[in-house]
Amino acid sequence: MRTFLSLILFGLGLVYVVPLTGFMLLRGIPANPPWWLDLANTFTLYLFIPTVPLLVLGLLTFSRPTLLLCLLPVLLFVFLYGGLFLPRHSSPTAGQDTFTVMTHNVGAGSPNAPSVAQIVDETNADIVAIQELTDETAQALIARLGDQYRYRALLPRADYSGVGVFSRFPIESEESFTVGHLAQHLVLNIRGQRVHVFNFHPMAPDIQWITGHSLPPYMIRGFDTEWQTKQMAFIQKKVEEAEGPIVMVGDFNTTDQSRQYGQLTHNLTDVYREVGWGFGHTFPAAGYFPRLPFSVLRIDYIFHSRELTGREARVAGPTGSDHLPVIARLSLNNSSQ
Repeated sequence: MRTFLSLILFGLGLVYVVPLTGFMLLRGIPANPPWWLDLANTFTLYLFIPTVPLLVLGLLTFSRPTLLLCLLPVLLFVFLYGGLFLPRHSSPTAGQDTFTVMTHNVGAGSPNAPSVAQIVDETNADIVAIQELTDETAQALIARLGDQYRYRALLPRADYSGVGVFSRFPIESEESFTVGHLAQHLVLNIRGQRVHVFNFHPMAPDIQWITGHSLPPYMIRGFDTEWQTKQMAFIQKKVEEAEGPIVMVGDFNTTDQSRQYGQLTHNLTDVYREVGWGFGHTFPAAGYFPRLPFSVLRIDYIFHSRELTGREARVAGPTGSDHLPVIARLSLNNSSQ
């Protein structure tokens, strides 16, 4: 009987592990992948969930073939995500200037300005980048934070396009443009060093749903990332044109396993991958959608160039928005000064 159960379990394991292996191999497709591959890349983390019951059942039935089969997804998981669970704190060396950056999609029209201001106060952030900034939220934040942040570049809008930056450092230049939503390029004077700060909010992939009463709800028939890929290429070009230290922040509407994320990290470092701990999910905020008691995706980021080093990175608590804030402490390398 145990042998029979072991064979059944091994067969089920093959049904899971073989497609997973095929998917990991297909991830290397350089361009024009099928839409379902882009969708699978977005939710790569959750493709490892079946490994848990398979591993438990293998242990309970003493099925050595099943346990050996589980070794591959376990190794793949460790390769993709293991580094996020290592001790990551990094202390600056003597003479290095540090500053704290916060990025937060506050949710257009959400009455959450007091909660956002509280998070800013608690983190003592030097630079606060906002996405989906409305005029109402901008005025409320100015009222609460205006005395702390003498320098501001705010572009509120009534829809999801508004952006803004609150800074304790002087703003030497300011540029705005459209890449999906509104975007900003500021040059800040951080203790005598000119630092480029980009605040982006690209559009999400276009998801096409199957409609019809005879079909289950929420079935996807398409996941178009072409427009988002072009936005990321535009962002990459803007960053490459900047000379000197760069900080790039925002809600990028893509996860860290997507091809689009690879475009963003071509010349920049994801500070959370560098010094953060845990999955760092930022969307949707826990409880924002009643059926989701925890965040499931990491789509909000702080990136930096090689002239900077990440020292700390974390995700802050909820503010009433559907996104969680991301906070990072960075230091200027001595060679960039």
